[in-house]
Amino acid sequence: MRNILIAALAILIPATANAGADPDQQIKWENIGNWAITVSKNSGVCVAGADFDGGTFIGISAKNDGTAGLLVSNNLWKDDFFKGGKYAVTLELDGRAATLTGYATDDGSLFFSLTQAFIVDFALKDAFGISFYGNSMGRYSLAYTKRAVGSLIACQQSMDEARIGSADQSVSY
Repeated sequence: MRNILIAALAILIPATANAGADPDQQIKWENIGNWAITVSKNSGVCVAGADFDGGTFIGISAKNDGTAGLLVSNNLWKDDFFKGGKYAVTLELDGRAATLTGYATDDGSLFFSLTQAFIVDFALKDAFGISFYGNSMGRYSLAYTKRAVGSLIACQQSMDEARIGSADQSVSY
């Protein structure tokens, strides 16, 4: 299931993914703590994903064009969210709360389209909480997240540079 969620995150980031992305085509970039940084062979999108207490999975992607995404999933509450639905969910970072709109994916995960600045702010915090209609869905330690997001950004820069480099190469006869 984790590979499917990682592929879904890569697909949901605007203008970044190949619609036919295969979840089995994730290439390991690096592991940092509980975070695994991978890159989609098909789309070139880097994703940091981690499993947390209670079966929660969090996936992050941040493109150099400033777009970013956050995917949160847990089998215990995935049935509360229906595919394509928009949900006002409260995300809390170190006690500071903000209500964001999450979009439900096919499997009941929530996807948030964010800015890269939010992802960097997320990485600098110690704890993350999520609640829906005032009911806590979980609180999680963000240990290793700063290093994982740094690696994610380095991965994406490397992929973007490789893509630009290959586009600049011409063949002469």
